[in-house]
Amino acid sequence: MPSIQDLMIARICMSRGLPLVTRNVGDFEYLGVSCINPFS
Repeated sequence: MPSIQDLMIARICMSRGLPLVTRNVGDFEYLGVSCINPFS
């Protein structure tokens, strides 16, 4: 189960139409937000 903070971060990105840049892609991909891992 994602934390409230993770849900808020994902929702902000989704509402703005922006990708989420994170190393923890697995924590966010299943929420439907587009993710970018800058270290891969």
